[in-house]
Amino acid sequence: MLDTLAEAKVIAVEDQSDIANIGCTVVFYLGSEERTYTIGAYGETEPEVGLVSYVTPIGSALYKKRVGDVSHLSIDNKPTQLEIVEILPPTYRYERLRGGE
Repeated sequence: MLDTLAEAKVIAVEDQSDIANIGCTVVFYLGSEERTYTIGAYGETEPEVGLVSYVTPIGSALYKKRVGDVSHLSIDNKPTQLEIVEILPPTYRYERLRGGE
């Protein structure tokens, strides 16, 4: 865990780009189903509320990707495809949690 912390980087909101990073909310198709998840840090996983860690299978398929990117992964031993359709900034999730939508 100390190695992970040693490699940690602070990313300012204004430095966010079109790449899905920790804190970004990503809209994507998993097979034919549209889903929306926010990418969390290590250990931050609550899929029932739309939060997945970047180290989970879905999180790692989203992390550092761009709109239009397609990833292939296995869920419950079934191959499936994930396609990113929109990347929202970190402020998106927190504004929604505060009721600012």
